[in-house]
Amino acid sequence: MRGLLGLLCAASGLLLMIAQVPFFVSIALTAPLTARIGLGALWLLQFTLGVHWRSNRPMLPLLLAALMTGTWYLLGVVAAPYLGWTLEPLG
Repeated sequence: MRGLLGLLCAASGLLLMIAQVPFFVSIALTAPLTARIGLGALWLLQFTLGVHWRSNRPMLPLLLAALMTGTWYLLGVVAAPYLGWTLEPLG
């Protein structure tokens, strides 16, 4: 039972990380290039760690997905207006 629960935690964590890609892309639409590169590198690092730790530490991918959610919310929703990451209307 413990092995099945670990597999479920690891798989759901990795799937939640993949599901967050559109949200990280939505931040990138308004962020400067350095922030885009940083957010992309952060997502790639956390996903790589989640894949690496899925077998011997199955809870960590789920925790990394929660950390990614917090990062997106704090940067994309809370801090973006203060950082000046807003869309400029064309014309």
